Amino acid sequence: AVLLKGHSTLYADGDKTLMICAGNDALATGGSGDLLVGIIASFIAQKLPLYQAVCSAALLMGNTAERLCESRHSYTILPSDIIEHLGDTDA
Repeated sequence: AVLLKGHSTLYADGDKTLMICAGNDALATGGSGDLLVGIIASFIAQKLPLYQAVCSAALLMGNTAERLCESRHSYTILPSDIIEHLGDTDA
């Protein structure tokens, strides 16, 4: 499986390809990819299939970033800000 993080997150595993359109430019910061992988790993540790873990993590992180930027009226957020607010967002 391949995950490409960018303006949209692309997932491909040989059988299916998916574009996840959640998030914003605020995720273009150091550590956000590491955070995404950590969230994916936590879902895999909970026995979610890889496809579901990747999609859920990308949606959760992207939606959290969008809500943070809206509430702060700013496009500057850190991965630690996202971690702090993950529980406030549904994937």
